[in-house]
Amino acid sequence: MQLWAALPVECEEVAPAFIHTPAQYLPALERGSVRVQVLIGEAFGVRSPVATLAETLYLDVNAPPGARLELGSADLERALS
Repeated sequence: MQLWAALPVECEEVAPAFIHTPAQYLPALERGSVRVQVLIGEAFGVRSPVATLAETLYLDVNAPPGARLELGSADLERALS
């Protein structure tokens, strides 16, 4: 999976870069019946090794019907897949 994110205004002129992070290095955890893989950022005390220029949270969430996952409020970009 390739993930792309907009850069903060002060970083818009940096040289483009691509850094591969193998899937086995992306941390995963379980919160009740919900499995969460932290692709970018930090959640539930677990931090992804993927470097970013802007604070971002990108999670891959696998949850059964009716399951709940609560995320704290934060002032950052978020994505769930």
